[in-house]
Amino acid sequence: MAVDEIRTSATRVVREVGTLQRDSVALYAVLEQLPLGIVLADIPSGLIVFHNRRAEEILGEAVTELGSVADLELLGGLHADGTPFDCDDYSLAKTVRGHVAIEDRDILIRRRDGTTLQLSVSSAAIAGPSGEPIYAICSFHDVSAQRRSADELRATSVSMRLATEAAKLGRWDHDLASGTRFWDERNKALFATAGDADRAASESEYFLSLIHPEDRGRVQQAITDAMQPHHSHNFYQEYRIGEGATPTTWVASYGTTLFEDDRCIRFVGVTQDITEDKRLEERLQRSNDELEAQVRDRTLALQSANDRLVAEMAERARVESSLRQMHKMEAVGQLTGGIAHDFNNMLTGIIGSLELIKRRVANGRADEIGRFIDAAMVSANRAAALTHRLLAFSRRQSLEAKPVDVGRLVISMQDLFVRTIGPSISLDIRVSDTAWLARTDENQLENALLNLVINARDAMPDGGLLTVETTNARLDRHSADAFGDLQPGDYLLLSVSDTGAGMPPDVIAKAFEPFFTTKPIGQGTGLGLSMIYGFMKQSGGHVLIYSEVAHGTSVKLYLPRDRSDPKHQAPEPSEAVTGHANGDCVLVVEDEPAVRMLILDVLADLGYRTFEAGDAPSALPIVSSDERIDLLVTDVGLPGVNGRQLAEMARQIRPDLKVLFITGYAEIAAVRGGFLAPGMEMLSKPFAVNVLSAKIRSMIEGSTR
Repeated sequence: MAVDEIRTSATRVVREVGTLQRDSVALYAVLEQLPLGIVLADIPSGLIVFHNRRAEEILGEAVTELGSVADLELLGGLHADGTPFDCDDYSLAKTVRGHVAIEDRDILIRRRDGTTLQLSVSSAAIAGPSGEPIYAICSFHDVSAQRRSADELRATSVSMRLATEAAKLGRWDHDLASGTRFWDERNKALFATAGDADRAASESEYFLSLIHPEDRGRVQQAITDAMQPHHSHNFYQEYRIGEGATPTTWVASYGTTLFEDDRCIRFVGVTQDITEDKRLEERLQRSNDELEAQVRDRTLALQSANDRLVAEMAERARVESSLRQMHKMEAVGQLTGGIAHDFNNMLTGIIGSLELIKRRVANGRADEIGRFIDAAMVSANRAAALTHRLLAFSRRQSLEAKPVDVGRLVISMQDLFVRTIGPSISLDIRVSDTAWLARTDENQLENALLNLVINARDAMPDGGLLTVETTNARLDRHSADAFGDLQPGDYLLLSVSDTGAGMPPDVIAKAFEPFFTTKPIGQGTGLGLSMIYGFMKQSGGHVLIYSEVAHGTSVKLYLPRDRSDPKHQAPEPSEAVTGHANGDCVLVVEDEPAVRMLILDVLADLGYRTFEAGDAPSALPIVSSDERIDLLVTDVGLPGVNGRQLAEMARQIRPDLKVLFITGYAEIAAVRGGFLAPGMEMLSKPFAVNVLSAKIRSMIEGSTR
């Protein structure tokens, strides 16, 4: 039921009840059922005589406190500017005092709970039997939600209008059910440049005729598709207006279709001028085309420059390679010159001594040859030491890795150190009692340690302190990676430190390079540290240099820890040669006649029977014969079939044959553990006769390692 009808009915009921003077209880019962808030006041006295439940729901508890119209201020009425109502501002008060009727007046009420309501209020006077007004009735209902919706709708309409105006959109609306078509002024203005916009708004065929011929069919098809019930209801097309060769206006139309029972009843949308956007696209396309052309040209130029750079780099690499080769040749020349100088000195001592020995023997003065023999031996040993140093530098020396007590080795060399460094340098040896055994070649370690002591001595010409120290070192993955290819694990650390002049960083960077030396010409070959570096790398260890100018240098050798059981270590063979062979037979294969003669003479002195051959093909028939052979002594570097291959062939014929390899240089024999099978030993050239004798005796008699 409408509000006006309810209000009219309520007034009519009251009047009828007043006219009929029926019981007031019946009147109140009727008013309680109304969906409106009702307040009834007595006009003569101004007293509030009734309010219904709905009035309490809308106004809250304040309505229960009203005694008369003078108390209406308790309801919290507000003006539009937020100021409170006076008593006379209320519609009920106006009706009581002026008997006036007020229809649908909107007022604001702030309730005691803080909420604000917007009420639509009406009031009227009720006449008694005599026609005089006796009651004033006020009816009201909450219209807050309706007013908010209306305000929001108005705001939305305004926003949409402002948005379409800001975006320069023309609106159009085609009501297909009624046949009416609407274009706003902006939409008409867009098409006015091409023809009669009013006619285009009302005639579809004329509207299509204003579209550029190249776009017309596409737009017409899109309109037809949008009006199909099972097609997309959205419509969007960009097209040109006008039939000239260069139309001036591009537009974009956006729309949607509405359907009822699969019948299109409405087609609404907007149109926007996109001429500037299209012009911008054309400019951008031209710019892109120009940019692509520039990029192609630049790419070709860069490719050409890159080709030239590659050619220059290749030429630089070729020049650098030639320069490196020149440096290598220069270094080799320096090396060979130094070696030739040293060997000439040694050969002079050897040849001269032998010549004098020969003369003394020829003159019957054999008792005078002892000192010449000693001189020849000294020169020969110096030559042997030089060849070992060269092999160490090239990492091709034959190493006999075994457990070594480095602390014991250092202490055993203490007297040698003292004699080497002289009285102006103090020696401090610090050997850890808990130091691990190292796995290395003891002889090569002695040479390396002596080299470091000599270098330290030369760095302290005015005296100083030399410290030799052993300790344990455990390297984790991070520390080992910092050393390059070193494996993490346990190492015996041997340090040689001095308080000498020290080295700047550029010298440290070159210290391990072959032939590099800071000593005057003739006082150093530049092989000492490079030999130590090669020896440590070949041993699976590492060497580091720490130095500071004017404070000294410390060289640290990291030697792999030995983890073998000391109980199972082979005893050192005795160098004493005693006793006689018991018919034992040795086959000697050596391509150098002088060395072969030496070995055969040693074996003859020991009482062994011997067979000899200069190469493997000559030796194999002897191996295949029925002759007794207890030991095969062979050079590794034989021509053709090498010594290791000969040993394999011989063991196929004689599986238990013991083999002693002798070698001066062989890359494959650089590390013995990967070269020697059980029952095989190795001896490096040059060797002392007593060492050769002891090795042969120990192998034949079964004292193998």
